[in-house]
Amino acid sequence: MSNDSTNAILLVSQNIICDIYSSFSNSCYESGGLIGSKEDNVIDSFYYDKGKEERRHDYIPNVDELQHQLSIWNKEQIEFRGIIHSHLRCGELSQKDVNMARRVLELNNIPSILMPIYIINKQIIVWYEVLNDNIVLRVPKTTKSGGR
Repeated sequence: MSNDSTNAILLVSQNIICDIYSSFSNSCYESGGLIGSKEDNVIDSFYYDKGKEERRHDYIPNVDELQHQLSIWNKEQIEFRGIIHSHLRCGELSQKDVNMARRVLELNNIPSILMPIYIINKQIIVWYEVLNDNIVLRVPKTTKSGGR
């Protein structure tokens, strides 16, 4: 992501929105996935991850599976943009979520990461961006479930 990503408009492909809703509607809460883009500021790639373990209160990514998917995306020139995961009710990032985002930022030496949350009982996506200077921003894009 570019350094001025906070000033950019975030666009999400309708197909990706449908894929996200479909994946999370058939899963337990606290699952997740990768989001990516071929074009700047257009989220056009999604990979669902049910997690390493089914847990009620924590999303534990299947790191091996996600690393494999990222290598495929790299060959397809899809840029990793963030990690989406689900919560049952809460639309806020937990401290564990923010800590995970910061670890990803440090390990990948990137300036920011998108960390959207799919809220299962409301069927909406709330978008966040975590910057490497410890700032968490709510992105002014909330997506509601609805027609395809």
